[in-house]
Amino acid sequence: MKKYKIAQFDKAKFSSTETDWLDTAESLGIPDLDYVKQLEWLSSHMDYEVSGDSFAYGIFEEGIEAAVATVDIVYSKRSRNDGWLKMLQLSLSPKYSPHVVSASPQVLTEVLDIYASAIVGTVQLAGVHPARTVKLYARDQYLTSLLAGVQERLNAQASATTTCRFEGRFLVISSK
Repeated sequence: MKKYKIAQFDKAKFSSTETDWLDTAESLGIPDLDYVKQLEWLSSHMDYEVSGDSFAYGIFEEGIEAAVATVDIVYSKRSRNDGWLKMLQLSLSPKYSPHVVSASPQVLTEVLDIYASAIVGTVQLAGVHPARTVKLYARDQYLTSLLAGVQERLNAQASATTTCRFEGRFLVISSK
């Protein structure tokens, strides 16, 4: 089983990701316009000190420099030691394009592991960007279903100091 982790981009990881994504899109015959736009966004969101802005994090397979996915994280500071952390969007590498995923149950399992790593990683980022509230955005029906399952599991494990609920399309995890 592959292991994934969330991490900040540096120039080397960005360069590896850019090369991998564009080469993979070309080899699969996928138009690269969406990937070029995603990579442009990524390159302009690698400053992890600016509160209130979007941060580009990567989901990396253990030992690999190229990201298998990018995650759009927003940190909004509410007070000196508290804030909100929001996972707005996860964008998969072209190697996980819909026609590849639908053709292989193994690849679908990898995608689920990538999403799980992004969710767990976002929650863990509350230690890097002080936040007592983490919000995960359900962009579509697929993510809504996935996050509903996450909510069910978290509520089964919740302590008296943690709540997990939906607010509109956001799954909100809060510590008291």
